[in-house]
Amino acid sequence: MPPVLTFAGLSNSGKTTLLSRVVGLLSQRGLRVGVVKHHGHPEPVQPAGKDTQRHLAAGAVQVALTGPGEGVSFFSQPGDPGPAVAAARMRDLDLVLAEGFKGWPGFKIEVLAQGTRPALLADPYLLAVAGSGDSQGLGRLFLDRDSPEAAAGLVIDCFRPPDRLGPLPDREACYGLMARYAMKPNILIHSLVVAEVAVQLAAALVRSGRRLDLPLIEAGALLHDIAKTECLVEKSDHARRGFEILSGLGFPGLARVTADHIDPAKAAEERGLFSPSVVINYADKRVLHDRVVGLEQRLDDLIVRYGKTPERKTRMEAIAANTLKLERELFEDLGLEPADLERVNRLFETPGKDGNDT
Repeated sequence: MPPVLTFAGLSNSGKTTLLSRVVGLLSQRGLRVGVVKHHGHPEPVQPAGKDTQRHLAAGAVQVALTGPGEGVSFFSQPGDPGPAVAAARMRDLDLVLAEGFKGWPGFKIEVLAQGTRPALLADPYLLAVAGSGDSQGLGRLFLDRDSPEAAAGLVIDCFRPPDRLGPLPDREACYGLMARYAMKPNILIHSLVVAEVAVQLAAALVRSGRRLDLPLIEAGALLHDIAKTECLVEKSDHARRGFEILSGLGFPGLARVTADHIDPAKAAEERGLFSPSVVINYADKRVLHDRVVGLEQRLDDLIVRYGKTPERKTRMEAIAANTLKLERELFEDLGLEPADLERVNRLFETPGKDGNDT
């Protein structure tokens, strides 16, 4: 499934105009873009009695119409699940942009109608607010709705940056790799929580004016422990082995952030503080087994579990001290507190604690 970004806002806020202009600019850059629109009506899009609706009512899972110059596909679904269901049916795309879905738990830009205030500032997945005229004191969060180049630039920087090192697996492919490399259930849930922490932190950094490769951060967080099961048996370095696996699969950029995920200070020195490597690394250091905890608690646990010799304990203590310093720098003027990331815990059920190795 391609990455999804939705343009959300009230009716008549200019979502369609901005979205269509951004699609045009991205297409000119050579990106293959899909669009999903939320119709919001309880009645079928195809009126009753039309052939398409008759086939769906009869039990067809999907019905396609095709003719000169265009085709369209209709499918039945329970409820109103959001844009990802439609995006998952799209293939050979670089990105899917959606219109509407303001309650969807995914990346979004809020589009403001003239004279209205933002309604989604508390949304942890918000990347920007697009309005016309007065920026309402939003600073770097604000985009000029009448200048689609700014929104298109954000989309390119955050979803298809030109300096990305190699291709990426999408989320479905990441799940497949988790299964292929026999990720233990406790390591899998740990990775899912790390990914959510990384995504929410990355969104906050984008809101503050940073530009980060969001699909790389999500994939890197999901797969940072891809080699952990193997290396628990072999007693080997899982970061180095993860680098080897992902390099061999043809994902050099993903391999690099996997290799970087042990020591955040080293990653910050080599990649920069506001980099995917540091975001993933820090997110990993906030998740104890399957729970987001304070950094000191997580670091104390790492020292106890991995500082088995005086030399290793000294190294782990140095990593801990540097990570605490990095946290202060990372969150300075961010508009997000480290404790705010503990809200991620509400998204996950807590399994038993026996046999945790993450």
